[in-house]
Amino acid sequence: MYCHRAVSASVAASDYQTTNTTLLSKLADRLALLSTRPLSNAVLSRAKLFLLNGLASAFEGRSSPDAKFALRYAASFGGSGRSVLWLTGDRVAPADATFANCVSLHGSIKEDTHTVTPIHPGTPVIPAALALADHVDANGLALAKALVVGFEAMCQVARLVSGPVFNERGWRHTAVFGGFGTAAAGSVLLGLDRGRVVSALALAGNAAGGLNAYKTSGSSDHAFSNGNGARSGVQAVLLAGLGFSGSANLLEDSRGFLVAFASGVANAKESWPVDDGPEILNTFLKKHESARANQEAIEATKRIVDKHHPAAADIDRVQVVTHRGVKAEGRDNPGPYTGHYSRMVSCQFGVAAVLLDGWVTHARLGKDDTPGLLALTHRISLETDAEADRAMPDVRIATVTVHLRDGRKLVERVENVGDIGFEEISSRFFDAAEPAIGDRAAKEVIELVAHLEGVGSTRDLTDTLKPLQPFL
Repeated sequence: MYCHRAVSASVAASDYQTTNTTLLSKLADRLALLSTRPLSNAVLSRAKLFLLNGLASAFEGRSSPDAKFALRYAASFGGSGRSVLWLTGDRVAPADATFANCVSLHGSIKEDTHTVTPIHPGTPVIPAALALADHVDANGLALAKALVVGFEAMCQVARLVSGPVFNERGWRHTAVFGGFGTAAAGSVLLGLDRGRVVSALALAGNAAGGLNAYKTSGSSDHAFSNGNGARSGVQAVLLAGLGFSGSANLLEDSRGFLVAFASGVANAKESWPVDDGPEILNTFLKKHESARANQEAIEATKRIVDKHHPAAADIDRVQVVTHRGVKAEGRDNPGPYTGHYSRMVSCQFGVAAVLLDGWVTHARLGKDDTPGLLALTHRISLETDAEADRAMPDVRIATVTVHLRDGRKLVERVENVGDIGFEEISSRFFDAAEPAIGDRAAKEVIELVAHLEGVGSTRDLTDTLKPLQPFL
């Protein structure tokens, strides 16, 4: 497992003082503590929950064109590797499996989400950890520790770098920080010493990128950038394991990461990494298939629908009052929509979908716009509220008022949509995977994840994902 040695053979003795005091070395020390301590029941439970959620999201998004493109790409190199493509059962090289499975997972955006920064750590970390676990034939407990360490690295770097400058430059959070998470997860599974962990993180940082132009173009960039970030970390950790060295001072150097992505070294670096418990405990699951900022508005709408069942024809207009996050990056968008992703991030689409269908369904997300949908989305207004803004990010508030044509008002206020548990995720996974892999296999996957710490080989899990019929 992860060995906390003084310094690796790939780092010269003369470099020790530099690597011992850099930000990446401090991060490596924190990761070492997490990987060598026993996992608490709470931490292990979250690792299991997020793993099954990642698999469920991939099977829910299996109709996504981007997923099919990525799977065809990964399979085109031949099945000579040991890492499984979740939706086809083919085994390929770990970097290729990571890329394709990350794109597949992102086909449904019910991903886990960090409570402090706008990243989805499981999106890159879960595919990478499972691909590398297969590659080295790791056991289930090693996979769980890799997930915990991967979440930690990605969230810690995001805490350090995220901010107004990062956002203004158009960087995509999960894509930019994903490589740190996947490299860290891989370091556990490959058993890298401290110096090589620092190198793996540095190499991943060198490959970081991903921009947000897709939010106006509606293209597939979002899927590619997340997958590419995940893959870069896998390549980084494999190279570091062979002795490839990286700049230990990558984050704080005058020509380094913080300057490139945030215009300078963070003032709070002395207190970093942040000691706020394992970051996997600071991560939650989105209940609705929409952007994080939209969750409370959609949940409030669902409660109105569940209580009152208003017909679309009876609705005059809908008023959503919430925090300013719903005004950013394509969320205040009544349509027409340019594609699947533009629907997923639009608050108006999510609210309208619930009013029409009772839920944000994957089928509705994949459909072309209909006159009835657009007639409703254009009657939904988004307004920001000072109280909701002040409460952010600890409390997320949305109030939805449905104004009916007969003069009645249906109102619901929601604060912080609650997390969902293993039972609900199990149901989601079964419903999504059973048509592809069959009843018995779907139940077996759920059972293996539920008892992950006792699984002797992760290949027992990934072998079970083989589809009944060829997928591509």
